[in-house]
Amino acid sequence: MDKFDEERLEVPFGTKSLDAALCVPASVTDVHTAVILTHGAGGDMNFKHLLSLAHSLASNGFICLRFTCKGLNLSYRVKAYCAVWDYLKSLQKFTIKHMFFGGRSMGCRAAVAVARQLSNESEDPVQGVICLSFPLHPPGQTSTHRQRSEDLRKLPEHMRVLFVSGTEDNMCDRVLFNKVVKEIKAQVEVFWLQGGNHGLTVKERAEDSVLDEVNSKVIAWINADVYIYMNAIGWFTSACFGAAKYGSRTVEQGKHSLSKCRFQRPYTFSFCYRFSCSRIAGGKRDGSSTNPQ
Repeated sequence: MDKFDEERLEVPFGTKSLDAALCVPASVTDVHTAVILTHGAGGDMNFKHLLSLAHSLASNGFICLRFTCKGLNLSYRVKAYCAVWDYLKSLQKFTIKHMFFGGRSMGCRAAVAVARQLSNESEDPVQGVICLSFPLHPPGQTSTHRQRSEDLRKLPEHMRVLFVSGTEDNMCDRVLFNKVVKEIKAQVEVFWLQGGNHGLTVKERAEDSVLDEVNSKVIAWINADVYIYMNAIGWFTSACFGAAKYGSRTVEQGKHSLSKCRFQRPYTFSFCYRFSCSRIAGGKRDGSSTNPQ
């Protein structure tokens, strides 16, 4: 019995449509974490690595929407990515609380660009970006790395980014890449696949073994983010409820607890504060109580 269900879709995109596939867990109905994936300059959404990752995500309890966009212009790919994100949000059968963007090669450049755009809009909290074989430069043309890494450098501090690249990738010079990483404000984690090329294949190693290793890394990274995010909400919610009885000092303690979380997010604090205080019986937004003592 399959651990996931897959549905083929057509996502509206202007006067056209984008081929897409929605993978969801077969036995889980209350799913709140979703991932969007797309391919590189060549191929489509059925590129083996994307297909394997999508199925693995759904089998582990996540929603995964992957799509095909044949355009080679980055701005066109970004518009397509936004259309897919809008479509996913419109599906009323899901309540998505944790959102991750991802892609392979040019697809992850588009994912980063959209995440950067949305980071300026408080309504769409994207928690992280998954970059499979980020193309820092064309083969042998390392001088373009500044332009290609611009969106990465402008991601906010609260964003998380996972890079999965091969040590033999001819589109990602490791020395240049390490310099770029030092300039990125976001929370970065890098996984180097030993012997891997730009297609994340490794000589003299079974492809399924490589796929399993990459998929496991991505899933563990997402799980860690969601776990700490929920703990941050728990810490702050408890502090705000305590504030109704003990005063604003408890809220300050909650802020401190939240700031200690290494995945700081302005929208997390704002949401927790509003959510918690709205549920304090007779409480004001500043955490003080209007109930008679």
